Amino acid sequence: MSFSRSTSLAVTVLALGSLLACSAPATRETSTPRPAPLVEAVEARFGALPVEETVSGRVRARNQVAIRPEIGGRIVEVLVRSGEAIRKGQALVRLDAAEARERLRQAEADVRLAEAAAAAARARVAELKATVARTRALAEEKLVAAQELETQEAQLDALRASADEARARVEQARATADERRSALDKTVVRAPLSGRVGDRGAEVGMQVDPSTVLFLAGDLDALIVEVHLTEAMLARGVKPGLPVVIEARGEGSEPRRAALSRISPFLAEESFTALGEIDVENRDGRLQPGMFTTVRILVGESRQATLIPVTALWEDPVTGQRGVFVVDETAGLETPEEATTDSPEDSRAVSFQPVRVLAEGRGTAGVTEIEEGAWVVTVGQNLLGGPLQGADRRGEEPTVARVRPIPWGRVLALQDLQDEDLLEGFLDKQRKVAAALGAEIPESEDAVVRVLTGAEAVQVAESRGE
Repeated sequence: MSFSRSTSLAVTVLALGSLLACSAPATRETSTPRPAPLVEAVEARFGALPVEETVSGRVRARNQVAIRPEIGGRIVEVLVRSGEAIRKGQALVRLDAAEARERLRQAEADVRLAEAAAAAARARVAELKATVARTRALAEEKLVAAQELETQEAQLDALRASADEARARVEQARATADERRSALDKTVVRAPLSGRVGDRGAEVGMQVDPSTVLFLAGDLDALIVEVHLTEAMLARGVKPGLPVVIEARGEGSEPRRAALSRISPFLAEESFTALGEIDVENRDGRLQPGMFTTVRILVGESRQATLIPVTALWEDPVTGQRGVFVVDETAGLETPEEATTDSPEDSRAVSFQPVRVLAEGRGTAGVTEIEEGAWVVTVGQNLLGGPLQGADRRGEEPTVARVRPIPWGRVLALQDLQDEDLLEGFLDKQRKVAAALGAEIPESEDAVVRVLTGAEAVQVAESRGE
C-alpha cells in the first residue's frame, strides 16, 4: 500500500464517523430525501515540493558496549546502579577474590624459590670457574695433567647450563605470578569508557562467567541513529551529507536536524539494504539508546507543480484510476483560520479529475491536470464514489456534496499520525479481544514461532484425518 493510500485510510477512519453522523438523515421515513454527503476540502497551492525518503531509525550510543567479566566467579559487591554516570577505569563490580588471592600468594612463593635456586646455581658456577682458572695456571706449568683441566671445564659448562635453566625457571615463575596477579585484578570489573550504565544484569551472589552481561554502557552525549536504506533509495540519490529530520515519538520537542553521516558500502544479504548512520548530539538527554524514530532524508526539491495533500488522492477500487474530487462550484469558499464544526457546509457540485503525481513528500503531492486555487476533497471521497459518479456520468446529475472548507494545517496534522500509532491501537484492541476469549497475543518472536509451529502441526494432523 502506498503512503498516500495508507495515510488517506487513516484520516478517513478518524473522520468518517463524524462525517456520517453529520450526513445521516434525521428519520428513516422513505419520503425524506437523502441529504448530500458531507466532505472536507482544501485549496490547492502552487510551488516546489521537497523530495524526501522516510525511514525508521533506531538510536544507539556512539560507543555502546556490553560490560562482561573477564573471568568467572561469584559477585560479592555491585558498586553502581542503572542510569549512573561512570568514568573510565571506575570499579563497577567486585567478584569473590579469595581463591585468586591464594593462587597469587602461591605463585609469589614459587618466584622466591626459583630465585633462590638460581642464586645457588650462579654461586656454584662462580666457584667452579675460579677452580678452573687455578687448574689452567698449573697446567701451563705442567704441574697438573691436561686431562684434569678438561674435566673441570666440562663440569663448568654443565653448571652454566644449570644456571641458565634456573634463570629460566625464575622467569617462568614470575610470569605465572603476573598472570595470577592479573586474575586478581580482574576480580574487579572496571568501566571501559566514560558515560552512563544501564540494563543492569549484575546482582550480589550471582555466579558469572565471561559470557554474562553485567551492564550496558555508552556515551549518551553523542548518539547514532541507524537507518536501513534500500537499493531504490540509493538509486534515487540518497548519499552521505544530505540533511535529515529526526522525529522521536514521545520526545516532546521539536524535530532534530542533522545530516546523514555514513552509508555502508555493503548490502545485507537478507534484506538487501545498506546501513546508514546519523551522528546526533544529545547533551539535553532527550534521546535514549534503543528508541525508535522516524527519519526524513531530504533528497531535494521537485519541479514547480500544483500541490495538494496526499489524502486528496483517491484510487477507484474498480478501475484503479487515480485522481482527486474537485469542487466545481467554488464561489464563496474561503480557507478558515481553524477547522470547526461551525464552518459553512454549502451543497456544491463535485467531479472526479484524474491526475498524474509528479512527486510526494511531507504529506504533500505535486500533481498535474488541476490548477492552483482549485478546491479538492481530502476527507469523504468514499462517500462520493469513483469516476462514474462525478459530473462526467452520462444522463445523471453531477454529484452534490456539502463541502466544509478546512485549513491545510488540520490536514497535515492528521497526516502526521504515525503508522506505529495506528498499529498500537489495533494491537490494543486485539489484546482486549484475546483477553475476553481467554487467550493471549504472543509478545515475543519466540512465542510467535511456537504458536505458528503449533498451528501448522494441527493443520497437518487435520489434513491427514488424525
